[in-house]
Amino acid sequence: MNKSDFHKFAGLMAMLDETFGKESSNLKVKVYFDCLEDFDIETVQKSFFLSIKTLKFYPKVAELREIIEGDKDSQALWAWLTVMEALRTVDNYESIRFADDPNIHFVIENMDGWEGFGRWFLKEEPFIQKEFERLYKLALARGITWKDVPDYLIGIFDADNTFKGLTEFISGPVDFHSLLPARETKKLEAEKKKELKN
Repeated sequence: MNKSDFHKFAGLMAMLDETFGKESSNLKVKVYFDCLEDFDIETVQKSFFLSIKTLKFYPKVAELREIIEGDKDSQALWAWLTVMEALRTVDNYESIRFADDPNIHFVIENMDGWEGFGRWFLKEEPFIQKEFERLYKLALARGITWKDVPDYLIGIFDADNTFKGLTEFISGPVDFHSLLPARETKKLEAEKKKELKN
């Protein structure tokens, strides 16, 4: 969402207030808006309607986010599927940036880096998936941001060229985006750029 969506969002909050018999202060509306702004207004609207249909009490921000993104298990599975698609289409020979999810960088760096992850995966896929999802949930719990992880994950070609001093042949990363349906990629990319500048 962006500032132009605030009026519509305030109307959705008023709908929640009316439905659940509560009254929101201006501060509460702003806090909810700020905590949900990484989603588009249509996605937020759907989550509000679904919360009215399924919840007995006024939804907390965390409950609305879970309606949109799914629980931590679902998010970890989507991240795993994203990485599997990246291995299939980009491969670990190329450097990669998972442009809208620093948690994936955290996990892969803790699983022997992008180079090692691809080799490891081929040998022990069921174990690798379980460990990947465990680490991903840990990253979510820790609130990993772009400041906590490398900007991109180095592939085999770039690592080899760096080792040999052939810097002119370092290609840099391929940007790859999350398969998680609720992600508003442009917003998350803007946040990443902002964090990296600070």
